[in-house]
Amino acid sequence: SGVIAVGVYPDGKLIFERRPEKGLLGGLWFLPGVVGPKENPEVRAAHKDARANAAALFGVSPEKCGVSAMASWRFSHILLEPTIVTVHLDEYAPEAPRASMSKERWAKEAVPTVTRHFLGSIGKEIGRADQ
Repeated sequence: SGVIAVGVYPDGKLIFERRPEKGLLGGLWFLPGVVGPKENPEVRAAHKDARANAAALFGVSPEKCGVSAMASWRFSHILLEPTIVTVHLDEYAPEAPRASMSKERWAKEAVPTVTRHFLGSIGKEIGRADQ
């Protein structure tokens, strides 16, 4: 549940966000968003207006965003079913804990399988980044 925003530059680089060191997937790179159990009010609100919430994560207008897919991933203790929104970026300058990465770079970084799965669900829109 919730929304995952895939920030994409014209050159194909994507925006990733490093997770906090402690907790689930600690220290790994993930995609920006608001995800969690659908019982969480913040997650429900983000899911309800996915484009607007994705736009807000990058400070762009919702017209730069397109709902790309619905995806799901089950951890042992939680089911994630976010709306995946592609956000077309021109001049966004990421600040820590975010970074822009080419496919070659993120393929070598600590990007968890769940993130690769979500990217694979929108491969056509990001140049088959999953391959």
